[in-house]
Amino acid sequence: MYRIFSFVLIFSFFGLVGCGKKETKPEAQPKEPITLRPYSEPLPDSVKSRAFAPKMATPDSLAKALVFALAKNDTAQLLALAVNEKEYLNWIWPEEPASDPKFNIPLEFAWGNLYRDSYKGLKGMLKIYGGKNLKFTSFEIKGESLFHQTYVYHRNPVLMVETEAGQTRQIENLGTMVEMNGGYKFLFYKKD
Repeated sequence: MYRIFSFVLIFSFFGLVGCGKKETKPEAQPKEPITLRPYSEPLPDSVKSRAFAPKMATPDSLAKALVFALAKNDTAQLLALAVNEKEYLNWIWPEEPASDPKFNIPLEFAWGNLYRDSYKGLKGMLKIYGGKNLKFTSFEIKGESLFHQTYVYHRNPVLMVETEAGQTRQIENLGTMVEMNGGYKFLFYKKD
């Protein structure tokens, strides 16, 4: 009986020690951005030939055009440097995760929200920098780049300018820049 009791005691002890073992969780793998891929590969010529108008061939040329439009207080030109309704709804929106039919978001709602907030950002930028003689200094992307099937988002572009008084200013309310087929435009201007 003593032997049976000691056997049970030993197995119970090892059972308890085994139960106290800490489990290790597998490391989380980085996720790729969720993007819809509405086009077959290789991309059709109609997709590869899309071009923003006006076409800015480099991020710096887009930034310099923005500085010029601000100096002239030119709302129409500033709007032209951002994605328009046709470009957004036909080229950008189909690859956005929110465009998935399961979300049932109307096109007019998607564009209306983006445009309204962007226009407020544009007006705020004009209020601060409009009509001022600014000199382009540099342009850089401070955020991440998100790759979609036919375009790339460059988040948080920052434009450095010099004022007439020689002071350096950062224009940070440029939201996101879109790169598509060798052309660049702003997706929106941030309102704050």
